[in-house]
Amino acid sequence: MTGPSQGPIGETTAAGGVVPPELEGKTLLAPEEASQAVPDEALAKRAGEKPEADPSGLGAFEERTHSYLWENVVLADQKAAFLFAGLAATLAYLHEKGISRRWLADPRAWGLENWLAFLAVAGLLGGAALALLVVLPRFSGATRGVVYWKAIAGFESGGSYARHVRSLSQGDLHEAILSHSFELAQIAKRKFRVFNLALWVGAVGLVSALLHLALFSSPAP
Repeated sequence: MTGPSQGPIGETTAAGGVVPPELEGKTLLAPEEASQAVPDEALAKRAGEKPEADPSGLGAFEERTHSYLWENVVLADQKAAFLFAGLAATLAYLHEKGISRRWLADPRAWGLENWLAFLAVAGLLGGAALALLVVLPRFSGATRGVVYWKAIAGFESGGSYARHVRSLSQGDLHEAILSHSFELAQIAKRKFRVFNLALWVGAVGLVSALLHLALFSSPAP
């Protein structure tokens, strides 16, 4: 009959093996006993493991969408600023050449030169004003929330804002980001609509200015 599977160092066990020095004074457990010897802390850690924060991928989607929409809002502002600079520079050039004053006469006596001067000045001024309107702040979010800057500034302190955010569920946070993304989309829509109008009005002014310069500007001596 086979005896126990442990023994002191240097002794030969009943199975014919020699106890290794590192196992001196220790007791060898059977496989089923070893499986039951997992520390309580490890079991508790396994039991407390949480699933992935967002297995559906909604967080990544809303982050990309929010970033994309914000980039379009910034792009509309950049385009409008560039258009405003170009129209303003052209208007300053026409004023320097005296063309901006050619239409300051009785409209009943206007000829082609006066009409072109009027269209140039009116188009450039209107396009510049519309371009400036694009870059003006257009945010009008809810006065209470966790994303809109005015709503965040409405909290008493940073600590109260942090506590409020921590009290919200994951679904509430997703809804707040997605709602703000919708607002950004509406802002971008309005900005690009006004920018396109500014582009067309400014184009009329630029074409009129070029025609006036081509037809009525005196050649340099």
